[in-house]
Amino acid sequence: MDKFAQAGYGSRDIGFGERPALVMVDFQKGFTDASNPLGRSDHVQNAVENTATLLAACKARGWHTAMETTGIASRAVLEKVIPLLDLVLLDIKTFYSERHKEFTGHPNETVLRNALIISKLAKNVAVRIPVIPGFNDDEQSIEAIARFVTHMKNVSRLHLLPYHNYGQNKYNLLGRTYDMIEIKPPEESRMHKYKDIVTSLGIDCVIGG
Repeated sequence: MDKFAQAGYGSRDIGFGERPALVMVDFQKGFTDASNPLGRSDHVQNAVENTATLLAACKARGWHTAMETTGIASRAVLEKVIPLLDLVLLDIKTFYSERHKEFTGHPNETVLRNALIISKLAKNVAVRIPVIPGFNDDEQSIEAIARFVTHMKNVSRLHLLPYHNYGQNKYNLLGRTYDMIEIKPPEESRMHKYKDIVTSLGIDCVIGG
């Protein structure tokens, strides 16, 4: 049985909601900024404009709009899209730039700068921290992000997302090696300790979500 089946995915019919909604998946800077090779196409620029038009149409009909983002986008794209969203799900992996660069290949100044911009433009922001052993699974890392979040606007909640290995099956299907096979999810007691740290700073916090 694969990891998704073990976790209960597909075990029940979730049915339909009461009204339509539009969920966007990240506008990455590399694909939407004309200063980047992959972002110079007119098709890409049109995609941003067309998405803004679609969001505006959804809002005019009272439909809920949301986007999950890593915050790596140009300010022009953020200013065009964020005000049209009811909810922004914003991932922040670490406050420490060198740590971010070590594991992702890029520093995180853009992420943090855009997090502040997004929070000013957005109606509602939910910050999401993937808690990954060996990366940010420690009190100092979680507290540093939480203290940064206290400087953001319009944050309704912070989600602590414990690492899981559900993606392993995808690697198997692709014939690729899953390098994190030895990494185990954080202990529940540690997750609750991190939650206490976040809530002590006046931030509503949940584990999961």
